[in-house]
Amino acid sequence: MAKHISANRVAESKELVLWKKIKKPFEKAKGLAGNKDVVDVFKYCYPNLWKEVCEIHKEMVLWNSSRKKKHLGSVYSFASPELFLKSHLSVKADTSLIRGKSIKEAEACIESVRKQSLSKLRSREQSEAKRERYKQHTQPRYVYQHIKAYYNTRKLNPEDIDTRYLIVHELAKYKCEGTIQFLTKLVRCEKNLPLQHYAWLKLNELGVTGVHKGRRKGKKKLTHTKRFVPILSPQDLLKAIYNSPLEQMKHYDLFLSHSYKDKDKLIELKDSLNAMGLNVYMDWVNDKDELLRDLTCAETAKVITERIKASKAILYVHTN
Repeated sequence: MAKHISANRVAESKELVLWKKIKKPFEKAKGLAGNKDVVDVFKYCYPNLWKEVCEIHKEMVLWNSSRKKKHLGSVYSFASPELFLKSHLSVKADTSLIRGKSIKEAEACIESVRKQSLSKLRSREQSEAKRERYKQHTQPRYVYQHIKAYYNTRKLNPEDIDTRYLIVHELAKYKCEGTIQFLTKLVRCEKNLPLQHYAWLKLNELGVTGVHKGRRKGKKKLTHTKRFVPILSPQDLLKAIYNSPLEQMKHYDLFLSHSYKDKDKLIELKDSLNAMGLNVYMDWVNDKDELLRDLTCAETAKVITERIKASKAILYVHTN
């Protein structure tokens, strides 16, 4: 019963946070609506916020479905996007945008608000697309080996947070069912708070935003708060390649050799190869956080050499 109550509180909190975010725009939409339907005006004026309302509703529906499958009991029914907005129609209308203006000027004001919102929406979509291009859309063969190693490490050597971080960091490069399920479980159940938060960040980068962090009460052990040491340089990465058994599990189907100037074409090729189930290596995709251009050094070449050794074949891509 306690878990059921907690789930309801999470849902209520999610709804409250959403309303606080859109309250002022909704009040302005009511002020702009006049004799028109307020919800329709809000949807027209604030397409970026409307999309967010729809996304959160979808997340809550999926969360409910997930809880039912686990026989945990569903949380209270999260209102549909339209009903959610209609439940707040009693708010005071903000007429500051159109006060003293003619009908024609009010219409121009509506278009101006919509233009600003569309700009924000496009910016968000561009940001999401940029983030997506650096993910691999395939499931590597070693996913479940890494997941098994994660739980074995947590059981046998709970103080080894760095090894578990390496696993999360590696698997988060792949947008696939195995990775998403694994990260979702960590966000909900992992006791180490830094790892839980890192898994949550990576899950959001994969476009999965409807997962709620589990909260634990009571005294926390050292292993619950111990922080991991991230890999941020070619030297750190090379050290991990030489010393971590996890690196020995990693294999790539293809190593793409190419000019960095042709990266847009290479992204398209990567996606096509991923669609065929192939795990592809490109240094500025797979190791983009560690092999930054301004950190290039002798270790960078050694890392590339090791990645070639871990690949079944090299595909040289020549473009004009």
